[in-house]
Amino acid sequence: MAIFGWTKLKTAQIYVEKANKRRMTANAFDRREQYSSEQNVSLLPPKNVGETNEGKSDE
Repeated sequence: MAIFGWTKLKTAQIYVEKANKRRMTANAFDRREQYSSEQNVSLLPPKNVGETNEGKSDE
């Protein structure tokens, strides 16, 4: 409060709440992006012919 010259705690709470909302929003977007990248499956063909289980059975 002293840095900004605020005399009322209520004024400081308003700005702290706004800053927290911005931070939480940014964190949510970061977490969403990370989750998306972990869930994505490559659409590229296999590097080696034997890289897939195609034609194999669980026997």
